[in-house]
Amino acid sequence: GHVACGRGDVVSAQDHYSLALDIKREVYGDQKNLDLAETINNLAYVHALGGRYTEAIELYEESLSIQQSMHHADTEFAGMEKTLRSLDVLHNMHNGLSFDECLGEEMLDYCY
Repeated sequence: GHVACGRGDVVSAQDHYSLALDIKREVYGDQKNLDLAETINNLAYVHALGGRYTEAIELYEESLSIQQSMHHADTEFAGMEKTLRSLDVLHNMHNGLSFDECLGEEMLDYCY
């Protein structure tokens, strides 16, 4: 997914991240971990790139829930900050702001 995302091939990146997520859900079952959260973030990101904001928001919220369950108060977790920032931007875009207006919100311009 990372290679396709880097090339700007959103459809291929989505296919690869979806497959990776299916495999990780099968392997991990109900066990929550940061590897799963990262894959969900990647899939959310390509949904956002494709203009599928509702799906992206749902995925980012799922990832955030996993990250919050893994977070300890005494540690800094950069992934959670990225997810929160992405959610903020997508909520603003979903509520009618343009992408350019949201750039000040620092929409992620890379795959995780």
